Amino acid sequence: MFAFPVTEDDEFPPFSYERLQPALDLARKIGRYGGCFVGQVHTSSLGRRIEKEFVHALKDEAWFGSLKDFGDWWVGRNLVTADVLHENGKRIVVLNIPRRMEGLAVMLPIRSTPVTVENGGRYFNDGKLIIFEIAEGTIRITLDN
Repeated sequence: MFAFPVTEDDEFPPFSYERLQPALDLARKIGRYGGCFVGQVHTSSLGRRIEKEFVHALKDEAWFGSLKDFGDWWVGRNLVTADVLHENGKRIVVLNIPRRMEGLAVMLPIRSTPVTVENGGRYFNDGKLIIFEIAEGTIRITLDN
């Protein structure tokens, strides 16, 4: 079972249009470190209008998904295994990803830089963090030490 705590609760009074900007500010702050903003949308016409503006404001900088999408991602993430091997004086991080998933992020060991990534497809490397666009199967990351 997974629990996704609601970041912005529309049932907390007062529910009003003035809460949109603080919610956007909080979503951007959480997004800076890759966090997850879970919003609850009020079923009224005002709630739908606020949701539409929230999505429009963040559409170019955030990923949007349903609770099922989040749950599927976490199930896949929990199936991932990692091991570190030593070959020819190098450390190799071996990831086994049995279920295809998007956006798998891996924090590399301290004082390590990736030299090669095998079978990783497209990925983004920001120093110690590697984020794979699509991950599946076995990925080998050779480190510089």
